[in-house]
Amino acid sequence: MKGFIKQKIREQLITESRVPFKLALPSDILAIQAVFKQNGFKLYVVGGAVRDALLGKQPKDFDRLFFNL
Repeated sequence: MKGFIKQKIREQLITESRVPFKLALPSDILAIQAVFKQNGFKLYVVGGAVRDALLGKQPKDFDRLFFNL
């Protein structure tokens, strides 16, 4: 019962907000995304690039995320 209550509290505290915005991605990022997609993975844009896009600015750089599979 205790775990159930904690889960319900988490569900109420965590909210998701989606705001549509346009982000022109550089061709090298699109090429990487295509490789991910061909291999059954998704590529997400995160960090400052998302912040800049939400502020209506064109991101100047994109963070790198490395996977050690």
